[in-house]
Amino acid sequence: MLSNDLQELSLKQLLKTLKALEEAGMTPNMLAFVRSDKAIAVEIVNLLIDKMMPYKADQELFSCFRSEEFFGLSDWKKYYRLNLPEDISLPIPIVELEKIMNSTCPFNRDKKVRETHFLFYLPANYKKEPVSIKKLMEIFPKDSDPRFYQYLDKYNGCKRKLYDTCVTRYEWLLMYKGVIPNSSNKSFSEQLALKPKGYEVPKLIESTAMHFLLFKKNKLRVDETKWGRTCDTGAIKVSHFSAGGFSEEGYSITMDEKDDARESNLGIYFFRKLEKV
Repeated sequence: MLSNDLQELSLKQLLKTLKALEEAGMTPNMLAFVRSDKAIAVEIVNLLIDKMMPYKADQELFSCFRSEEFFGLSDWKKYYRLNLPEDISLPIPIVELEKIMNSTCPFNRDKKVRETHFLFYLPANYKKEPVSIKKLMEIFPKDSDPRFYQYLDKYNGCKRKLYDTCVTRYEWLLMYKGVIPNSSNKSFSEQLALKPKGYEVPKLIESTAMHFLLFKKNKLRVDETKWGRTCDTGAIKVSHFSAGGFSEEGYSITMDEKDDARESNLGIYFFRKLEKV
């Protein structure tokens, strides 16, 4: 099956590509050879990656994973014109990351982590400025998709302060794609009991980025009618911010969900810390 990116190519684009290859000396027999010999196909792709992609981290990711499984440094440049430093590296060796991605998902034992999680890069700083939720609102404006349900002009107090100060703790995150299964109708402490070893509850900016980047890369909108708790605390004691309800109208953020609240549409988010296994 072709990736989403390749499926979006038009017949005209494909014909222009074949025309360019033909003008460079490509023959039907050569194309047949590429189709029949995977090693040759890999060699050609690696050559293109080296020419097109300045980021070593992305080159490593493309060597092991499908494009739709991650949002890398080149994607920030492609979709949002963010030119990130070329020396950014993966948090763990690619061999260790591949082990994690191919391991069994703790929330769905019938699938691998690479099928149920999304790997993405979220810069903590850009051009010496912190990438806060406020900054994300500039990157994802009101007239874009994905977007927030409400923007800063609607907020004040605790929520505005959080939007100014909330930045990611980890720049590479591997997060479950949505609210954790069977985590609704539970208090915050009951939800934490579901957290496997090696996992953490994300900050609001981290869960927001996962939803937005997953949608931007794959046109996959998760949690349209669900919300998930994050680790950011609200103004009311024993409460946490939650987010979700990711409809076409935007991604919604709710403040001060009391920790003892049990609601049918309120679960929790988890992500896997990327450490050596």
